[in-house]
Amino acid sequence: MIPPDGDADKDLGRPQASRRRSFRLLAGLVAVVIAAQLLNVGLQWLQPPVPPQMLSDPSVLADGRAPTLGATDGDVTVYLFSDYACPSCRAMYPDLLELVASDRRVRIVFRDWPVLSPRSIRAARLAIASAAQGRHAAFDEALMRHGGSLDEATLKSAATRAGVDWHRLLSDYASHHSEIDGLIADSGRYARAFGFVGTPTLVIGPYVVAGRQSRERLHELVDQARTDQLGPAAHRVPKRSA
Repeated sequence: MIPPDGDADKDLGRPQASRRRSFRLLAGLVAVVIAAQLLNVGLQWLQPPVPPQMLSDPSVLADGRAPTLGATDGDVTVYLFSDYACPSCRAMYPDLLELVASDRRVRIVFRDWPVLSPRSIRAARLAIASAAQGRHAAFDEALMRHGGSLDEATLKSAATRAGVDWHRLLSDYASHHSEIDGLIADSGRYARAFGFVGTPTLVIGPYVVAGRQSRERLHELVDQARTDQLGPAAHRVPKRSA
């Protein structure tokens, strides 16, 4: 028997109300998870910085294939292991720019370590290839400030903003893919050998720090590396087998 229209409306309304309750419950759980993550990040920033570890010979990370930024003959070198899909890398990026702008004796060496997705690898390859046009700094900035998907449209848009010729960029990568892929692979091998756990990881002088560093902390580490390359606040990182 077909129920009266009013009863039918009630029956139809029950699953809709149930779905709404389920959606509100799910939304509440997501909000709780996000709030917990934000609280955890906040608590991390309130904690005192962890004493840096130390590499006995950071010069092994030097590589003529790697793009650089800042002083060509600086007295403190920062080796930056990062991923263009890494939110913490992007968040720290303005502070790194401020560091090299305010301290003309600092040099950053980009050791791209794309570990988060295949798109990260594609972005790293093209960023390194953009150095052939002398536009690595601009392309790096365009990618770091975008903060979103690294799909082909995003990469093309970043190239346009950076003044990079897209077709030449693809040609430069095709011509030098062995060198570029070798550089990325070597960065990964060093990261694993030294026990780096993720991005960003920075080697500032001999000191190794993981995760986003505040602007003040970056300057402190540079000063520490500059004045005491073998300071007592750090302990050595043994090199592991790759």
